[in-house]
Amino acid sequence: MLLIITNKDDLTADFLITRLIELKKSYFRLNSEDLTQAGFCFAINNNSITRKFTISEKTLDFESVNCVWYRRKLYVCPSDLILPAQRRFVAGEIINLIEGMAANPSILWVNPMDAVNLAERKVFQLRLAQHLGFKIPNTLISNDADELRNFYKNNSGNVICKPIFHGLFISDDERAAVYTHHVEFDNLNDDVQLRACPTFLQQEIPKGTDVRVTIIGNKVFSAEIYSQESKPLDWRNMKVPISYRLFNLSKEVEEQCMLMLKQMRLNYGAFDFVSTDEGQLYFLEVNPTGEWAWLEKEMCFPMRDAFIELFNI
Repeated sequence: MLLIITNKDDLTADFLITRLIELKKSYFRLNSEDLTQAGFCFAINNNSITRKFTISEKTLDFESVNCVWYRRKLYVCPSDLILPAQRRFVAGEIINLIEGMAANPSILWVNPMDAVNLAERKVFQLRLAQHLGFKIPNTLISNDADELRNFYKNNSGNVICKPIFHGLFISDDERAAVYTHHVEFDNLNDDVQLRACPTFLQQEIPKGTDVRVTIIGNKVFSAEIYSQESKPLDWRNMKVPISYRLFNLSKEVEEQCMLMLKQMRLNYGAFDFVSTDEGQLYFLEVNPTGEWAWLEKEMCFPMRDAFIELFNI
């Protein structure tokens, strides 16, 4: 059986599950939102082990799982009946229990929990990508104001800023995504603010197009993302019409991508590159849980079938 670890808002999981149903494949969807209403049983003695999860009269015996699709990390919002001071403790206990029951290095994970945790570190990605020979934009992450201003000058002001990790800004009355954006020299004049948090600056590469390379097991899907109107700095912030076409990925870069996934212990990865007008590819990042369903719809890539083949269910 395939275990899908995700949440209720995961449209990509919905999209793949429709294909599983068409093919009459067995699966169990474990949503984070269900954890506070679930029943748990982990029991061990000299002769046997029991590890079960029950929600809405559906029971998952983890012994029946032979593959896990780790789409999204688990989170728990404990009941309001629990004292606020206890909620973080309860959430940690539930998550640790479920992850401990699900953990099984002898079966296939797409991708392993610990590998995802490491692979999401962009600083680690950049180090590994450089080691493997990818072209990488000049990069500086620092909270030293003078270093940041010197980097800006040394790159002739062609500098962008991006989040180091999650790119999500949350306050009491606001929830917003932080996209890659241009930097002006005046943005770097407040030494106190710059000292408070490391800033991720990168050389802006003159863009021809964006390239998304999605690898599912041994299947490689390469798409070029472009706009007829302009060249958006971050195509995810789609304020202009975006088009797609097949991209002819070189064998060298394909092998580099495969090797990077192998060294990160990943069976799936979504790579983002910038392609210059001269055809040079610059590595930006790889997402171990990146979205892909929209590309199957736009490009007619058989990505769901590639996942199901990888799951071997």
